[in-house]
Amino acid sequence: MPRLFLLLVAALALLSSSVAQESVEYRLVVKTYDAKALLERKTKEGKNFWIDGQEITFISELKADGVFMCCSFLGESNMTKVQDGLFASTFWVREVNKVVLSLLFLPTIKGEPQFGTIDFNDLLQYRGADAPKPRVPAILLQGKVDTIKFLSKALNETRDVFVYTPPNFDKTQKLPVIYLADGESVQGLAPLIEPAILSGEIPQVVLVGMPAGVSAQTGAYDVNKDFRAQEYLLGINLERFKKHETFFTEEVRLWAEQTYGVATDLKQRAVYGFSNGGTFAASMGERHPELYGKVMAFSVAGSGVFFSSDSFKNKPIPEFYLVAGTLETPFYKNVIAMEKNFKAVGIPFVSSYWVTGHEFIMWSEELIPAIKWAFKR
Repeated sequence: MPRLFLLLVAALALLSSSVAQESVEYRLVVKTYDAKALLERKTKEGKNFWIDGQEITFISELKADGVFMCCSFLGESNMTKVQDGLFASTFWVREVNKVVLSLLFLPTIKGEPQFGTIDFNDLLQYRGADAPKPRVPAILLQGKVDTIKFLSKALNETRDVFVYTPPNFDKTQKLPVIYLADGESVQGLAPLIEPAILSGEIPQVVLVGMPAGVSAQTGAYDVNKDFRAQEYLLGINLERFKKHETFFTEEVRLWAEQTYGVATDLKQRAVYGFSNGGTFAASMGERHPELYGKVMAFSVAGSGVFFSSDSFKNKPIPEFYLVAGTLETPFYKNVIAMEKNFKAVGIPFVSSYWVTGHEFIMWSEELIPAIKWAFKR
Protein backbone atom coordinates (compact mmCIF):
# COMPACT_ATOMS: atom_id res chain seq x y z
CA MET A 1 0.00 0.00 0.00
CA PRO A 2 2.82 2.57 0.51
CA ARG A 3 3.10 3.42 -3.23
CA LEU A 4 -0.66 3.96 -3.46
CA PHE A 5 -0.64 5.97 -0.24
CA LEU A 6 2.03 8.33 -1.59
CA LEU A 7 -0.01 8.96 -4.72
CA LEU A 8 -3.10 9.75 -2.65
CA VAL A 9 -1.21 12.08 -0.31
CA ALA A 10 0.43 13.94 -3.18
CA ALA A 11 -2.91 14.71 -4.79
CA LEU A 12 -4.52 15.54 -1.45
CA ALA A 13 -1.75 17.97 -0.56
CA LEU A 14 -2.55 19.96 -3.69
CA LEU A 15 -6.30 19.75 -3.08
CA SER A 16 -6.00 20.69 0.56
CA SER A 17 -4.01 23.82 -0.17
CA SER A 18 -5.94 24.98 -3.23
CA VAL A 19 -9.61 24.32 -2.48
CA ALA A 20 -11.56 26.37 0.03
CA GLN A 21 -13.49 23.92 2.20
CA GLU A 22 -16.82 24.52 3.86
CA SER A 23 -18.51 21.84 5.94
CA VAL A 24 -21.29 21.53 8.48
CA GLU A 25 -19.75 18.23 9.59
CA TYR A 26 -16.54 19.67 11.03
CA ARG A 27 -14.69 22.96 11.39
CA LEU A 28 -11.32 24.18 12.56
CA VAL A 29 -11.41 25.72 16.02
CA VAL A 30 -9.00 28.67 16.10
CA LYS A 31 -7.13 28.73 19.39
CA THR A 32 -4.12 30.27 21.07
CA TYR A 33 -2.30 27.29 22.48
CA ASP A 34 -0.13 27.11 25.59
CA ALA A 35 2.80 24.76 25.02
CA LYS A 36 3.12 23.72 28.66
CA ALA A 37 -0.59 22.92 28.94
CA LEU A 38 -0.53 20.87 25.72
CA LEU A 39 2.41 18.76 26.86
CA GLU A 40 0.92 18.24 30.31
CA ARG A 41 -2.36 17.11 28.74
CA LYS A 42 -0.46 14.72 26.46
CA THR A 43 1.24 13.18 29.51
CA LYS A 44 -2.09 12.85 31.30
CA GLU A 45 -3.85 11.25 28.32
CA GLY A 46 -0.92 9.06 27.33
CA LYS A 47 -1.46 9.90 23.65
CA ASN A 48 -1.16 12.82 21.23
CA PHE A 49 -4.87 13.58 20.91
CA TRP A 50 -7.89 14.00 23.17
CA ILE A 51 -11.59 14.77 23.00
CA ASP A 52 -13.45 17.46 24.96
CA GLY A 53 -17.15 17.39 24.16
CA GLN A 54 -17.31 17.66 20.37
CA GLU A 55 -13.77 18.98 20.00
CA ILE A 56 -10.74 16.86 19.11
CA THR A 57 -7.26 18.26 19.70
CA PHE A 58 -4.17 16.79 18.04
CA ILE A 59 -0.53 17.58 18.76
CA SER A 60 2.67 16.68 16.96
CA GLU A 61 6.25 17.02 18.17
CA LEU A 62 7.92 16.64 14.78
CA LYS A 63 11.08 18.66 14.26
CA ALA A 64 9.98 20.40 11.09
CA ASP A 65 9.08 23.72 9.49
CA GLY A 66 5.44 22.64 9.46
CA VAL A 67 3.21 19.59 9.89
CA PHE A 68 0.53 18.25 7.53
CA MET A 69 -2.21 15.92 8.84
CA CYS A 70 -3.31 13.20 6.42
CA CYS A 71 -5.97 12.42 5.43
CA SER A 72 -8.94 13.93 7.30
CA PHE A 73 -10.11 17.53 7.75
CA LEU A 74 -9.23 18.41 4.17
CA GLY A 75 -8.58 22.09 3.62
CA GLU A 76 -7.42 22.52 7.21
CA SER A 77 -4.65 19.91 7.23
CA ASN A 78 -1.73 22.19 8.12
CA MET A 79 -1.25 22.32 11.88
CA THR A 80 -0.63 25.47 13.95
CA LYS A 81 2.95 25.96 15.11
CA VAL A 82 2.96 26.50 18.88
CA GLN A 83 6.74 26.58 19.25
CA ASP A 84 9.71 24.84 17.65
CA GLY A 85 8.94 21.13 17.62
CA LEU A 86 5.32 21.48 18.76
CA PHE A 87 2.24 21.77 16.55
CA ALA A 88 -1.47 21.56 17.35
CA SER A 89 -4.90 21.55 15.71
CA THR A 90 -8.40 21.43 17.19
CA PHE A 91 -11.56 20.50 15.30
CA TRP A 92 -15.23 20.55 16.18
CA VAL A 93 -16.88 17.39 14.78
CA ARG A 94 -20.67 17.13 14.61
CA GLU A 95 -20.84 13.37 15.19
CA VAL A 96 -17.67 12.94 17.18
CA ASN A 97 -18.99 9.74 18.81
CA LYS A 98 -18.97 8.06 15.35
CA VAL A 99 -15.55 9.26 14.23
CA VAL A 100 -13.02 6.86 12.71
CA LEU A 101 -9.50 8.25 12.46
CA SER A 102 -6.39 6.90 10.79
CA LEU A 103 -3.97 9.82 10.66
CA LEU A 104 -0.34 10.42 9.82
CA PHE A 105 1.61 13.59 10.64
CA LEU A 106 3.98 14.55 7.83
CA PRO A 107 6.70 17.22 8.06
CA THR A 108 6.48 19.97 5.46
CA ILE A 109 9.03 22.24 3.83
CA LYS A 110 7.57 25.43 2.35
CA GLY A 111 4.13 23.87 2.74
CA GLU A 112 5.00 20.67 0.81
CA PRO A 113 4.58 17.36 2.69
CA GLN A 114 7.77 15.29 2.73
CA PHE A 115 6.62 11.87 1.61
CA GLY A 116 9.95 10.13 2.11
CA THR A 117 9.67 10.58 5.88
CA ILE A 118 6.49 8.53 6.30
CA ASP A 119 6.63 6.02 9.15
CA PHE A 120 3.50 3.87 9.31
CA ASN A 121 4.39 2.94 12.89
CA ASP A 122 3.33 6.50 13.80
CA LEU A 123 -0.20 6.00 12.48
CA LEU A 124 -2.81 7.46 14.85
CA GLN A 125 -5.93 5.30 14.96
CA TYR A 126 -9.14 5.85 16.88
CA ARG A 127 -12.82 4.82 16.71
CA GLY A 128 -15.59 6.56 18.62
CA ALA A 129 -18.00 4.60 20.78
CA ASP A 130 -20.69 4.59 18.08
CA ALA A 131 -18.37 4.12 15.08
CA PRO A 132 -18.54 0.98 12.93
CA LYS A 133 -16.91 -1.92 14.74
CA PRO A 134 -13.54 -2.91 13.28
CA ARG A 135 -13.28 -5.89 10.97
CA VAL A 136 -10.66 -8.44 12.02
CA PRO A 137 -8.54 -9.57 9.05
CA ALA A 138 -7.44 -13.13 8.47
CA ILE A 139 -3.92 -13.76 9.76
CA LEU A 140 -3.34 -16.50 7.20
CA LEU A 141 -5.36 -16.68 3.98
CA GLN A 142 -7.11 -19.93 3.14
CA GLY A 143 -7.64 -18.60 -0.38
CA LYS A 144 -4.77 -17.02 -2.26
CA VAL A 145 -3.60 -13.88 -4.05
CA ASP A 146 -1.85 -14.41 -7.39
CA THR A 147 0.44 -11.70 -8.79
CA ILE A 148 0.52 -11.87 -12.57
CA LYS A 149 2.87 -10.07 -14.95
CA PHE A 150 0.43 -9.03 -17.67
CA LEU A 151 1.68 -7.76 -21.02
CA SER A 152 -0.81 -5.18 -22.26
CA LYS A 153 -0.92 -4.49 -25.98
CA ALA A 154 -3.04 -1.39 -25.38
CA LEU A 155 -0.52 0.13 -22.95
CA ASN A 156 2.53 -1.41 -24.62
CA GLU A 157 3.95 -2.37 -21.24
CA THR A 158 3.78 -5.06 -18.57
CA ARG A 159 1.59 -4.41 -15.55
CA ASP A 160 1.05 -6.39 -12.37
CA VAL A 161 -2.44 -7.84 -11.99
CA PHE A 162 -3.53 -9.10 -8.56
CA VAL A 163 -6.16 -11.84 -8.33
CA TYR A 164 -7.74 -13.10 -5.10
CA THR A 165 -9.50 -16.46 -5.25
CA PRO A 166 -11.44 -17.66 -2.18
CA PRO A 167 -10.98 -20.94 -0.28
CA ASN A 168 -11.89 -24.10 -2.24
CA PHE A 169 -11.92 -22.10 -5.46
CA ASP A 170 -13.39 -23.91 -8.46
CA LYS A 171 -13.26 -22.06 -11.78
CA THR A 172 -16.22 -24.05 -13.11
CA GLN A 173 -18.50 -22.25 -10.62
CA LYS A 174 -18.24 -18.94 -12.52
CA LEU A 175 -18.02 -16.93 -9.30
CA PRO A 176 -19.03 -13.26 -9.05
CA VAL A 177 -16.12 -10.97 -9.83
CA ILE A 178 -15.06 -7.47 -8.87
CA TYR A 179 -12.65 -5.58 -11.11
CA LEU A 180 -10.67 -3.09 -9.05
CA ALA A 181 -8.88 0.14 -9.83
CA ASP A 182 -5.76 0.61 -7.68
CA GLY A 183 -5.42 -3.13 -7.87
CA GLU A 184 -2.53 -3.46 -5.43
CA SER A 185 -5.21 -2.95 -2.77
CA VAL A 186 -6.28 -6.57 -3.36
CA GLN A 187 -3.41 -7.58 -1.08
CA GLY A 188 -4.98 -5.64 1.80
CA LEU A 189 -8.61 -6.36 0.92
CA ALA A 190 -8.34 -10.14 0.65
CA PRO A 191 -7.53 -10.77 4.35
CA LEU A 192 -10.43 -8.48 5.30
CA ILE A 193 -13.15 -10.05 3.17
CA GLU A 194 -12.15 -13.68 3.60
CA PRO A 195 -13.54 -14.03 7.17
CA ALA A 196 -16.86 -12.67 5.86
CA ILE A 197 -16.80 -15.32 3.10
CA LEU A 198 -16.01 -18.13 5.55
CA SER A 199 -18.77 -17.05 7.94
CA GLY A 200 -21.33 -16.93 5.12
CA GLU A 201 -21.89 -13.18 5.50
CA ILE A 202 -20.98 -12.67 1.84
CA PRO A 203 -20.76 -15.10 -1.08
CA GLN A 204 -17.54 -16.38 -2.57
CA VAL A 205 -16.13 -13.73 -4.88
CA VAL A 206 -13.03 -13.21 -7.02
CA LEU A 207 -11.12 -9.91 -6.92
CA VAL A 208 -9.18 -8.86 -10.03
CA GLY A 209 -7.07 -5.77 -9.36
CA MET A 210 -5.17 -3.59 -11.82
CA PRO A 211 -2.78 -0.94 -10.44
CA ALA A 212 -2.43 2.37 -12.24
CA GLY A 213 0.73 3.44 -14.01
CA VAL A 214 3.77 4.31 -11.90
CA SER A 215 3.92 8.07 -11.58
CA ALA A 216 7.05 10.15 -11.99
CA GLN A 217 6.45 12.49 -9.06
CA THR A 218 9.36 14.38 -7.54
CA GLY A 219 8.99 17.49 -5.43
CA ALA A 220 5.75 19.45 -5.78
CA TYR A 221 2.67 17.68 -7.14
CA ASP A 222 2.38 17.84 -10.93
CA VAL A 223 -0.71 16.37 -12.63
CA ASN A 224 1.30 15.91 -15.84
CA LYS A 225 3.42 13.38 -13.97
CA ASP A 226 0.47 11.76 -12.20
CA PHE A 227 -0.22 8.80 -14.46
CA ARG A 228 -2.81 7.47 -12.04
CA ALA A 229 -4.91 10.62 -12.47
CA GLN A 230 -4.41 10.53 -16.23
CA GLU A 231 -5.64 6.93 -16.43
CA TYR A 232 -8.59 7.41 -14.07
CA LEU A 233 -9.92 10.89 -14.84
CA LEU A 234 -11.29 11.99 -18.20
CA GLY A 235 -10.02 15.34 -19.45
CA ILE A 236 -6.36 15.17 -18.45
CA ASN A 237 -4.83 12.86 -21.06
CA LEU A 238 -7.52 11.29 -23.25
CA GLU A 239 -5.11 9.04 -25.15
CA ARG A 240 -3.70 7.51 -21.97
CA PHE A 241 -7.19 7.23 -20.44
CA LYS A 242 -8.51 5.25 -23.43
CA LYS A 243 -5.50 2.93 -23.60
CA HIS A 244 -5.91 2.13 -19.92
CA GLU A 245 -9.65 1.71 -20.40
CA THR A 246 -8.97 -0.96 -23.06
CA PHE A 247 -6.50 -2.68 -20.72
CA PHE A 248 -9.04 -2.67 -17.88
CA THR A 249 -12.32 -3.43 -19.65
CA GLU A 250 -11.14 -5.71 -22.45
CA GLU A 251 -7.69 -7.24 -22.05
CA VAL A 252 -7.75 -8.16 -18.37
CA ARG A 253 -11.48 -8.94 -18.25
CA LEU A 254 -11.29 -11.44 -21.13
CA TRP A 255 -8.13 -12.98 -19.66
CA ALA A 256 -9.77 -13.35 -16.21
CA GLU A 257 -12.84 -14.99 -17.73
CA GLN A 258 -10.67 -17.51 -19.56
CA THR A 259 -8.09 -18.12 -16.82
CA TYR A 260 -10.23 -18.05 -13.68
CA GLY A 261 -13.66 -18.81 -15.12
CA VAL A 262 -15.21 -15.73 -13.49
CA ALA A 263 -18.79 -14.67 -14.20
CA THR A 264 -19.66 -13.24 -17.59
CA ASP A 265 -23.18 -12.23 -16.55
CA LEU A 266 -23.11 -8.46 -15.97
CA LYS A 267 -25.29 -8.91 -12.85
CA GLN A 268 -22.44 -10.93 -11.36
CA ARG A 269 -19.78 -8.38 -12.38
CA ALA A 270 -18.82 -5.26 -10.44
CA VAL A 271 -16.28 -2.48 -10.83
CA TYR A 272 -14.75 -0.90 -7.71
CA GLY A 273 -12.57 2.09 -6.96
CA PHE A 274 -11.83 4.83 -4.43
CA SER A 275 -10.73 8.47 -4.81
CA ASN A 276 -9.62 8.90 -8.45
CA GLY A 277 -10.33 5.19 -8.78
CA GLY A 278 -13.89 5.82 -7.56
CA THR A 279 -14.36 8.33 -10.37
CA PHE A 280 -12.96 5.77 -12.80
CA ALA A 281 -15.36 3.09 -11.52
CA ALA A 282 -18.34 5.42 -11.97
CA SER A 283 -17.10 6.36 -15.45
CA MET A 284 -16.82 2.70 -16.42
CA GLY A 285 -20.40 2.16 -15.24
CA GLU A 286 -21.43 4.97 -17.58
CA ARG A 287 -19.25 4.00 -20.55
CA HIS A 288 -19.68 0.21 -20.27
CA PRO A 289 -23.08 -0.60 -18.73
CA GLU A 290 -23.15 -3.77 -20.82
CA LEU A 291 -20.15 -5.04 -18.80
CA TYR A 292 -20.74 -3.95 -15.21
CA GLY A 293 -24.10 -4.43 -13.53
CA LYS A 294 -22.79 -3.10 -10.21
CA VAL A 295 -20.61 -0.04 -9.58
CA MET A 296 -18.86 0.54 -6.24
CA ALA A 297 -17.73 4.17 -6.33
CA PHE A 298 -16.08 5.29 -3.08
CA SER A 299 -14.90 8.84 -2.28
CA VAL A 300 -15.46 9.98 -5.86
CA ALA A 301 -12.82 12.54 -6.88
CA GLY A 302 -12.70 15.36 -9.41
CA SER A 303 -16.09 16.97 -9.98
CA GLY A 304 -18.09 13.74 -9.67
CA VAL A 305 -19.88 11.69 -12.34
CA PHE A 306 -23.40 12.69 -13.38
CA PHE A 307 -26.02 11.39 -15.78
CA SER A 308 -28.94 12.65 -17.85
CA SER A 309 -32.24 10.89 -18.42
CA ASP A 310 -30.82 9.65 -21.76
CA SER A 311 -27.49 8.37 -20.43
CA PHE A 312 -28.60 4.73 -20.53
CA LYS A 313 -31.17 4.93 -23.32
CA ASN A 314 -31.55 1.46 -24.85
CA LYS A 315 -28.82 0.19 -22.50
CA PRO A 316 -28.83 -1.73 -19.20
CA ILE A 317 -28.75 0.58 -16.18
CA PRO A 318 -26.07 -0.30 -13.60
CA GLU A 319 -26.73 -0.08 -9.87
CA PHE A 320 -24.41 2.10 -7.78
CA TYR A 321 -23.04 1.74 -4.26
CA LEU A 322 -21.75 5.15 -3.14
CA VAL A 323 -19.52 5.76 -0.13
CA ALA A 324 -17.92 8.89 1.37
CA GLY A 325 -16.52 10.25 4.62
CA THR A 326 -17.95 13.38 6.18
CA LEU A 327 -14.39 14.58 6.99
CA GLU A 328 -13.26 14.55 3.32
CA THR A 329 -15.36 17.53 2.24
CA PRO A 330 -14.84 17.69 -1.55
CA PHE A 331 -15.39 13.95 -1.97
CA TYR A 332 -18.35 13.98 0.41
CA LYS A 333 -19.93 16.83 -1.57
CA ASN A 334 -19.39 14.95 -4.83
CA VAL A 335 -21.23 11.90 -3.53
CA ILE A 336 -24.07 13.98 -2.09
CA ALA A 337 -24.45 15.73 -5.47
CA MET A 338 -24.37 12.40 -7.29
CA GLU A 339 -27.13 11.09 -5.01
CA LYS A 340 -29.35 14.01 -5.96
CA ASN A 341 -28.58 13.53 -9.65
CA PHE A 342 -29.27 9.79 -9.51
CA LYS A 343 -32.62 10.37 -7.80
CA ALA A 344 -33.59 12.95 -10.42
CA VAL A 345 -32.86 10.71 -13.42
CA GLY A 346 -33.81 7.36 -11.93
CA ILE A 347 -30.42 5.68 -11.45
CA PRO A 348 -30.67 2.96 -8.74
CA PHE A 349 -28.23 3.40 -5.87
CA VAL A 350 -27.56 2.94 -2.19
CA SER A 351 -25.13 5.04 -0.16
CA SER A 352 -23.15 4.82 3.04
CA TYR A 353 -21.38 7.55 5.01
CA TRP A 354 -18.68 7.34 7.63
CA VAL A 355 -17.44 10.04 9.99
CA THR A 356 -13.92 9.77 8.64
CA GLY A 357 -11.60 11.28 6.05
CA HIS A 358 -9.98 10.05 2.86
CA GLU A 359 -9.18 6.72 4.44
CA PHE A 360 -8.46 3.17 3.27
CA ILE A 361 -10.02 1.90 6.49
CA MET A 362 -13.43 3.03 5.16
CA TRP A 363 -12.83 1.87 1.58
CA SER A 364 -11.76 -1.60 2.73
CA GLU A 365 -14.31 -2.29 5.45
CA GLU A 366 -17.24 -0.91 3.43
CA LEU A 367 -16.39 -3.34 0.63
CA ILE A 368 -17.97 -6.17 2.67
CA PRO A 369 -21.51 -4.69 2.78
CA ALA A 370 -21.02 -3.61 -0.84
CA ILE A 371 -20.34 -7.23 -1.84
CA LYS A 372 -23.37 -8.37 0.17
CA TRP A 373 -25.50 -5.75 -1.64
CA ALA A 374 -24.10 -6.54 -5.09
CA PHE A 375 -24.43 -10.30 -4.99
CA LYS A 376 -27.43 -10.58 -2.64
CA ARG A 377 -26.17 -12.84 0.15
